[in-house]
Amino acid sequence: MQNEVKRATGGLLVIEAVNSNPNGDPDRESEPRQRPNGRGEISPVSFKRKLRDLLEDSDSPFFKSLPEKFKENPDHYRILESRGRDRREITQEMGDTKNFNQQSFLKSIFVKKYWDARVFGNTFLEEGSAKGFIKTGVAQFGVGVSISPIDIVRHTNTNKAGVQEGKNAGMAPLAFRIVQHGVYCMPFFINPNYAGKSGCTPPDDIELLKLLIPKAYDLNRSAIRLMCESVMPGISSIKMRLEAARIICCLRR
Repeated sequence: MQNEVKRATGGLLVIEAVNSNPNGDPDRESEPRQRPNGRGEISPVSFKRKLRDLLEDSDSPFFKSLPEKFKENPDHYRILESRGRDRREITQEMGDTKNFNQQSFLKSIFVKKYWDARVFGNTFLEEGSAKGFIKTGVAQFGVGVSISPIDIVRHTNTNKAGVQEGKNAGMAPLAFRIVQHGVYCMPFFINPNYAGKSGCTPPDDIELLKLLIPKAYDLNRSAIRLMCESVMPGISSIKMRLEAARIICCLRR
C-alpha cells in the first residue's frame, strides 16, 4: 500500500509569457496560439514536451541535481516520446504484443524503463498488436488559456549573411511573432485509478513530475521563448480548487 496514490488530486499551473511565444500554432505558421475571442492558448502536448526534454538528457546539470534515487537510476526514467526511437526495440521491450496480459505488462522492460509512458500514458502500438497496451496516463494536463486576450507583436527578421545563393542578405517577413504579455492558467489532475494499469510507481514518479514542472520553461529557453515562467501555486487544496473553478468560469464567459 506504500506505493499507491491515495486519492485523486489536482492543481493549477500559472504560466507567464513576456515578449515570447509560449506555444506556436503549426496551422498558422507558428503564430502564438489564440482563440477567436483573443485569449491565448498553450496545448498540453507542448507543456509535456518540455517536461520530457528536461528528463531526456541524463547527463545534464539538471538531471544530476535531482535527488539520489533519480540520478542514480537513469534507466528507470527514460523517455518514450523521443526522436529517432527504435520502434522494433521498443516493441520487444513490451513483451508479447499479440496477447496482452496486464501482469506481464507491468513486469516488462517497457514499464520499468519509460517514465513518460507510466505517467502520461502511451499510444505506442504496432500493427497487429493487442490494444491493451494503449494506456491512459495518471497525469493529465488541460489546455492553458490566458486570463485575458493577448496582443501578438510581429517583426521581420533580417540576416546580413544571406540564406540564398546569389544574395548577400536575407529576411523573413513577420517571422518573429511574440505575445507581448500573457498570463495563462493550465489545470492538471492526478488520477490514482490508472496507476496500476500504466505501471506508475508513486510516490517517486509523481514526485519527479512535481520537480520538473517549475523548471519546464526556465531550463528550456530559446530565442523565441526567452521569458516564460511556470508556477505551481498549490496542489490538492480546497482553496486552490475553488480558485481554479473561478478562473475556468471566467474563461467560459
